[in-house]
Amino acid sequence: MKNALRILCLLLAAVFFIGSAMIVIGFAKYALVVGDYDDPDLDGGGFLQTGKEEYSIGRNSLEYPVFRSPKRALAAFTEEYADMIDEYASIMKLRPLSQSSYEDYITAYNSLSPKNAAEFRDVAIFASTYKTSFMGTSVYRQVAAVGLFVFGAVLLVFALPIRKRTKPAVKAPKEASLQAELVN
Repeated sequence: MKNALRILCLLLAAVFFIGSAMIVIGFAKYALVVGDYDDPDLDGGGFLQTGKEEYSIGRNSLEYPVFRSPKRALAAFTEEYADMIDEYASIMKLRPLSQSSYEDYITAYNSLSPKNAAEFRDVAIFASTYKTSFMGTSVYRQVAAVGLFVFGAVLLVFALPIRKRTKPAVKAPKEASLQAELVN
């Protein structure tokens, strides 16, 4: 019974470790920049034509454009394009552009008229590239990966055989044997 329980714990630990690894690998597909990204469609973004290092774009392993430094790109873009972002947000009733609201800007862009869409193309291109930079990296996925790893480690520790130390046999002291002989 104990061996069956240990085997079950080992199998579950392996499943949890594999699940954790799959989440981390999924994150790596999106987050890691593996090369340069050259696409004429992205050249339309005015912020990209500035040549600033903050807007440096690479390509991930899935061939999507990603910012090499998404946080720096967001900070530079929200500072330089504050008026355009404010106008866009007021028209579409959106929160300020941030890591938690960029998807709202992409969704809103698709519902704009062609005239407004042309005006706010830079914001849409930025938000789309920013989204790709974080795709697959939600906090929930990170928590799930850590949780699966911890559960796997706990199960692994539980499955390890615990060996009890055997106590050495107690030897009678020599004095006790001598006293027993004297008494007789």
